[in-house]
Amino acid sequence: MNTNEARRWLVRFSLLVTGGLLLFLLLAPAVGYPLEYSQAIRLIEIVSPTFVGYLGAAARFLVSKKPAPGFRPGEATRQVSGLVVRGSGWLFALLAAGVLLAFWLTNRSGAAPGAGMDIDLLAGLFTMLLALVTATTGLLISHLFGAGD
Repeated sequence: MNTNEARRWLVRFSLLVTGGLLLFLLLAPAVGYPLEYSQAIRLIEIVSPTFVGYLGAAARFLVSKKPAPGFRPGEATRQVSGLVVRGSGWLFALLAAGVLLAFWLTNRSGAAPGAGMDIDLLAGLFTMLLALVTATTGLLISHLFGAGD
């Protein structure tokens, strides 16, 4: 595996792990998994910074003026760029749908009394999702639209 392949693999892995774990933890309490939302949120706080950090580092790499070791411009850069931009967008959409589904499942008429996700938790989860998008695409947006340094 060369350096560019390793970069692509790490971005894919980080997107998949972040999406898979967060989606599971967001939906688990809503579908009867033995986990309360306070516990799920605590696990999200532990797991997400690592993989979001990797994705943020990938975004930083893409806008850096100083080439990284093993950097070969061209197709490899376009592939990593596409993974970060599209992957982060799809990840946000998937997780936002999961949050909304969990909110609905726990607050519908047939849900267990007192088990519903409250509006403060819903707002906090959307704040976390927006932070994910900002961490991964903020640098790219400023670079692509001329607001960079």
